[in-house]
Amino acid sequence: MIKAKDILPVFLELIAIDPSGGQEKKLAQAVLRRFAAAGCRARPDRYGNVLAFLPGQGEALLYCARLDAAGPGPRAKPLIKGDLIRSAGAAVLGADSMAGAAAMLAAAQGLHTKKAKHRPLEMVFTRRPEAGLSGAGNLPFHKLRAKEALVIEAAGPLGRIVTAAPHIYHLDIVVKGRSADAGWEPEKGLNAIRVASRAIAEIRTGRITKTVTNNIALISGGHALGIVPDRVEVKAETRALSLKEAQAQADLIIRAFKKQVRLAKAGLYLKTRLAVRGYAWPARDEFIKSIIRINHQLGLVSSVGSDGGLSDANILAEKKIKAVAISAGTKNRLTARETIRVSELVKIANFLAAFAQVIKK
Repeated sequence: MIKAKDILPVFLELIAIDPSGGQEKKLAQAVLRRFAAAGCRARPDRYGNVLAFLPGQGEALLYCARLDAAGPGPRAKPLIKGDLIRSAGAAVLGADSMAGAAAMLAAAQGLHTKKAKHRPLEMVFTRRPEAGLSGAGNLPFHKLRAKEALVIEAAGPLGRIVTAAPHIYHLDIVVKGRSADAGWEPEKGLNAIRVASRAIAEIRTGRITKTVTNNIALISGGHALGIVPDRVEVKAETRALSLKEAQAQADLIIRAFKKQVRLAKAGLYLKTRLAVRGYAWPARDEFIKSIIRINHQLGLVSSVGSDGGLSDANILAEKKIKAVAISAGTKNRLTARETIRVSELVKIANFLAAFAQVIKK
């Protein structure tokens, strides 16, 4: 059984790594060193992800966590008060990603030390999750055999299982107007920002339904205060658990821009792409049921459902791997108020170790 003394030093080491230049490389080096101590064959891939392999019996199982820290700025100085870990200052603790990483490392070490029988483990730490999950997208999938995966990345309490995540469309929109001197002859201009704003006013944003969201995310345009802007760029996205609904919302956004551009006799450039594919697994699926069983054995309350966010599970599912995201129990993640409990670090590590011991032949 994994105890606090087995995982807490790992977690504290990872969140303490200086984020200045080469942050992910430093994290990778720490992870590689600990995997080697756990009897794993580990190496970075060409993209900078870390892959580790622990031999076992039966069908391979994939564990995945992110190899990123909390962003720029000084590392948090952790304050441990009783069972609770938080940042002592204004810096983000970093538990959002490092809790999953520490749990994977502690689980691997625990299985190795105990010499327990377990499934072959393929453990990956992906980099650059903020860049469209590019780390997961660049994994050498031809070297991975697992057909089932747990991604320790979901928000929410420990025991949460994300069985469905959205399809995401990205839209790049450019409205072209006509520049003119805004004080001398504004009549000769065509304000591209005004045209775009009329289109945006027609578009519903935020939560459209329980499983559909739209977001006008970025707007940029204009050259100077005294010039009628002749160009504006807009970036938008739509998310939905149904691919058909995501396509429909993207079409509504496009229609609004086409309408206003036509009325204003402006120009329009549109680029739409399916940025990320979603996934959905039934709660009665045997893989999901096995996660719930281990949660129950460890005294964790399972919560099964969908999520509007995305994770490496989206990429793995697209590669025909049955992947779900699970929570490590972090609260207020990615903020200076972020916390995690030592007891929950211990529980997620024990969950990963126990789940690996359910040998599937």
